[in-house]
Amino acid sequence: MKTRVFVLGLLIILAIIVVACAPTPEPTKAPAPTQPPAPKPTEAPKPTTAPAPAGPSQAMLDAAKKEGQVISYGMSDDWVNLENIWKAIEKNYGVKHTDTDMTSAEQITRLLAEKNAPVMDVADIGFDFLGKLLENNLALPYKNANWDKIPAEFKDPEGRWAVGYWGAISFLVNTDLIKNPPQTWDDLLKPEYKDKVCSRDPAVSTYATGSVLAAAYAKGGGEANVKPGLDWFKQLRDSGNLRAGVVLNVAAVQKGECPISLVYDFDGFAKRDATKLPLQVIIPKDGTVGMLFAQYISAQAPHPNAGKLALDYFYSDEGQIMFAQGYAHPGRKDVKLPDDVAKKMLPESAYGKLYFPKSLASFSKAVNDIVTGWNAIKGAAAPAPAIPQALIDAAKKEGTLVSYGLPTDWLNYGGIWKIMKDKYGITNKDTDMSSGEIIAALKAEKGKPVADATDLGFNFAQTVIDNDLSQPYKHAYWNEIPDYAKDKDGKWSAGAWGAIAFTVNRDKIKTVPQKWDDLLKPEYKDTICMKDPRSSATANMVVLAAAVAKGGDEKHVKPGLDFFKQLKASGALRPVSPSTSTIQKGECPIVLFWDFDGLSKKRDLKMNLDVVIPQDGSVAGLYIQFITKGAPHPNAAKLLIETMYSDEGQLAYANGFVHPIRTAVKIPDDLKKQFPPDDAYKVVKFPKDFVALDAAAKAISEGWAQLVQ
Repeated sequence: MKTRVFVLGLLIILAIIVVACAPTPEPTKAPAPTQPPAPKPTEAPKPTTAPAPAGPSQAMLDAAKKEGQVISYGMSDDWVNLENIWKAIEKNYGVKHTDTDMTSAEQITRLLAEKNAPVMDVADIGFDFLGKLLENNLALPYKNANWDKIPAEFKDPEGRWAVGYWGAISFLVNTDLIKNPPQTWDDLLKPEYKDKVCSRDPAVSTYATGSVLAAAYAKGGGEANVKPGLDWFKQLRDSGNLRAGVVLNVAAVQKGECPISLVYDFDGFAKRDATKLPLQVIIPKDGTVGMLFAQYISAQAPHPNAGKLALDYFYSDEGQIMFAQGYAHPGRKDVKLPDDVAKKMLPESAYGKLYFPKSLASFSKAVNDIVTGWNAIKGAAAPAPAIPQALIDAAKKEGTLVSYGLPTDWLNYGGIWKIMKDKYGITNKDTDMSSGEIIAALKAEKGKPVADATDLGFNFAQTVIDNDLSQPYKHAYWNEIPDYAKDKDGKWSAGAWGAIAFTVNRDKIKTVPQKWDDLLKPEYKDTICMKDPRSSATANMVVLAAAVAKGGDEKHVKPGLDFFKQLKASGALRPVSPSTSTIQKGECPIVLFWDFDGLSKKRDLKMNLDVVIPQDGSVAGLYIQFITKGAPHPNAAKLLIETMYSDEGQLAYANGFVHPIRTAVKIPDDLKKQFPPDDAYKVVKFPKDFVALDAAAKAISEGWAQLVQ
């Protein structure tokens, strides 16, 4: 027995000695940092011993199911495979999803407007807008179930946001149209690509802002020095290679209007799949940037538990892989993509010179520098283009111009007619009529046109196209007009815009209302005038403005109608139609109509009027101009269009207190100070879908009919 114990003890000692003498296993090495630190595309995961996080707690799951829904902004089904992600959340947890598609800038505006009546739970936002999100305390701190696996540079220490995915700026090339695809930024300057490169405006689009920053890195700059990128973009524009008047979207790519597009890599792959065209995604060899997309929960989320559940899913292994199935690169470095997913993406070697934001502060500053720099380039562009002498001579020979709906007291068309008469000797005959009447007249006169040019509300744009009422013409300033404010074929463009406002007689109203809800206060009983939305396009837009302030939009006008039902019940609405006479007599202490109407009356009537853009939201109204098809005086009409969009014409609009569409036109200080401050217009939403706007107008008219019964 003792011998067995002795032998057993000896074996144990020997085992211990062997283990002690064995070499210590080396720790798994962390990936070498790149400059700046960031995950590489489809990088192989590093081993982890941490257990997979548990699913949502039963308490959260129960609370989310009770809420029953999650509402998002900017997370539409057609973006980075979100359709399948939302379906998975609904299938797994029984929570239904609704989205309103919008840009990051629109998100911020909407959240500020909705502080008193929150709508949104979760959103997807560009990295450059996170500063504004945090400054305004719009995000709810929440560290999702996989928080510790998200790189430190891809999340907020306090849990207010994290990066779920990223994409790199790339060239999307239609190889049927481009036989020698460009590989570098300088390649795009070659003569063979003349009028073939599509990009959005760097002053308003994160796509294009990222492209400028990528070009800056390629040319030796970066976040701290964006000038090389701006200089390169100016070269691209001046070379004629940058296409003008084309909206960069799936339709433009499918039609072949964009042989080369500057897009995110994941968006390029999505466009390839959607169009079934031979589209090649190329990462420029001389440098690109990784553009980050963060997700967050609204600080006032109506369904906070459903929002937390959604974030947990976004950052789970399954959610990250689903983003990759939409060709976006997961924010988590450790997630291993299935082979069938990884092989559909570009290899790691394609992203040789890839730069990520160094910090939120430095990236935000770089973006601001790009926006400021590009606006300066546009403003300091070549001298105003000269109108061809042949056009002027032909217009003078015609000698006259017939217009519909351009009276001298509307948008200061009197000032524009004066320019036409004084500079070119062109006289005008106008018949004043509404947009609906103009459409009817143009249809009736198709066989023998009378009018040469006209001005209509934005919501009539589709009617103009459907009925073939206009003659295509792209004026000299076409490239400066935002894509949403012009027809790609030149059939119309918008020269100016106004915003719905409160015009308040300070001699009658001592406390000026600042928000829509202020109008419900007892002190404003029997003081508010507006026209009937069924017959007035302006009043129709007033209801839409209230809808926007209450969380609606042109596709959801009910909040506006509900507000006016309250306003009518409160006794605030007066049965008096606003006019110059009723305002001058003091019969309309508060009027709801366009800012330019109020500002004009303040100046012309010399009254103590305040014009207020409601702080909780408003809408802009665009006015489109075009040459009629078969215009009897086509050259005079073209000269009118050139005049409207020239610096002189745009300033004539400004003298009528409408806002010039060309942002490069500087309004003189003495005139500018007569407008509400620029900050007041930050809450103004620009409806960009004229088809939806037309449908909204009809819905408002029908809703108003029920409201006044």
